[in-house]
Amino acid sequence: MQPILASEKSRGIGRIRSPRRVAWTFASCAILGFIVTPAWVIPRVEVIARAMLIGLVALVAFGLVERWTARLPSWLTRWALRAIGAELAIPFAALALYLALSLGDELPFWRSEGRMSGFIMLSVTGVALASWMETAALLRQREEAARNQARA
Repeated sequence: MQPILASEKSRGIGRIRSPRRVAWTFASCAILGFIVTPAWVIPRVEVIARAMLIGLVALVAFGLVERWTARLPSWLTRWALRAIGAELAIPFAALALYLALSLGDELPFWRSEGRMSGFIMLSVTGVALASWMETAALLRQREEAARNQARA
């Protein structure tokens, strides 16, 4: 079991909505949305907005799991739990988004080839991007912990 760093404890839920985390999430989701836009028939702004919304849900899931996992089984590490939490949140967020978008339609989104491919594309690319971002966040936290330990 890994202890929570003092800086993580003191900032609490503020870490979830820190400007730096939100900015990185929105920027990377905007880039992702821009990259996958050619495969879609809807306007680029809508694709980017969908990616940002799903990214925001993943950020909240990552932060909640990061903050409220004080005691873990010995076989489970905190970083793995954070990664799993954020990556599981992405397909569920995409599902909720697509269910909401297709509420008034005659045909549910899973029966529409275009919407189903959009759902799959956002889910898969979102999970791939989230895993890279989680790795970067983990490395940054370890560097910060090493610097704090060196100062002490």
